[in-house]
Amino acid sequence: MVHGKSYTELPHHDSGSLICIVQSQLDSTYTQKYVVSPIGVYDGDLHDFQITSNDTAILMIYDPILMDLSSIGGPELGWFYDGMFQEINLETGELLFQWRVSDFYHPSDSYHPIEDSGQTRTSGYDHSHINSVDKDDQGRYLISMRHLHTVACIDGTTGDVLWSLGGKRNNFADASDGAATNFSWQHDARWQGPNRLSLFDNAAYNNNNLSAVSRGMIVDLNMEARQATLAQSFDHPHDIMALSQGNVQVLDTGNVLVGWGHSAAFTEFSAEGDIVCNVHFGASAFFTFGRVVSYRVFKFDWVGNPLTIPDTAITPESVFISWNGATEVAEWRVEAWDGEDVRNMTFTAVDQIPRTGFETEIPLTSEVDSFFRVRAIDSNGESLGVTGLLQRLPALSGGSPHISLWALWSILFVVLVGLLCGVYFAIHRRLRQGFSSSGPYQLVSHKDENEGDEEHDRLPL
Repeated sequence: MVHGKSYTELPHHDSGSLICIVQSQLDSTYTQKYVVSPIGVYDGDLHDFQITSNDTAILMIYDPILMDLSSIGGPELGWFYDGMFQEINLETGELLFQWRVSDFYHPSDSYHPIEDSGQTRTSGYDHSHINSVDKDDQGRYLISMRHLHTVACIDGTTGDVLWSLGGKRNNFADASDGAATNFSWQHDARWQGPNRLSLFDNAAYNNNNLSAVSRGMIVDLNMEARQATLAQSFDHPHDIMALSQGNVQVLDTGNVLVGWGHSAAFTEFSAEGDIVCNVHFGASAFFTFGRVVSYRVFKFDWVGNPLTIPDTAITPESVFISWNGATEVAEWRVEAWDGEDVRNMTFTAVDQIPRTGFETEIPLTSEVDSFFRVRAIDSNGESLGVTGLLQRLPALSGGSPHISLWALWSILFVVLVGLLCGVYFAIHRRLRQGFSSSGPYQLVSHKDENEGDEEHDRLPL
């Protein structure tokens, strides 16, 4: 299990500061096993973090370097965010491999407009926007470079670019009338076999192109003929446009899970492309605003056995219980103290109820009259863990009506005082208006028809 992913599509460099990103691996008890950071004077990036089958970690880096950007309308000595990745041995921390985008791709290969970027270190030109790296069992790296509209294969020994799919340096003829290579602003390129890959085609960078529709893709490559074929396309029934983020996961069952990134939804397709599950976790009316997003959505078998104990909250009549991260709890067993030996307390099971959602309310029976505990039980009846010693709270004297009566008298008192104050001020104001002969404003006396023109109306003071 790896760290959470960033949800922004901008390079992670805040003005005036450096961000050092480290990645960590957790086991099923949520214990941190490794902490990995880039080798050298680099800042890690949040776009991707992969643990390979050889117990190595692949980390991504955005490295601000100086470069002549005049060929694309930038400064001769401009700041350039160079995409990098490193492969590091988890056990030893040894750097095994490092690769830079700028060694193989020119600034003019980018579809991202430079505008006024590149002037300072903290506003460098984001030329490639590398956002995923994958490695196959042949030692080849597959990288996605969003701003180049390119997925590239890198030799794991020499670092040479073996081929580029899509973008300005595309090496493949498209056997699907453009549908296999016309992806743009893509994410999450992954190997699905020696000559097959998946990716998420965002198809849009902003809201200007309202006709753009995002899709999941599986592409087959014929290396001898240098030909690309779209094997499958996975489209949302509502033609979602995800401006950023997103992923495609091919499941062990053959089904395909597509996360729509910037749009708060995910869809599971059958191997034939039929929709078997479609979920929104945010209002679809606000998808393009990105108020609720998920960089990637995954589906895995996961068993969580936290080393913590269950959390509880107690009232006089119930105990509320939850256990964050525990995936195997089926029931909760209430065990009451027998009231005998305090030093070696003995407990007896007095109730057992099914787990209901994240937090379960358990009504306390009369058999729980002092100390008790609650035990987590799995579907096989085995114990998973138990709370600390709990104590039942005493019932309130006379019950809750006394509290309600006190609250009622308080409310009545406040209302009565408010009414009295209102009446007092109303009468006081009325008296002042009636008996006061002067004030800030006075009635205007109109000129009598028989009076001379020298008599004028009196105006407010």
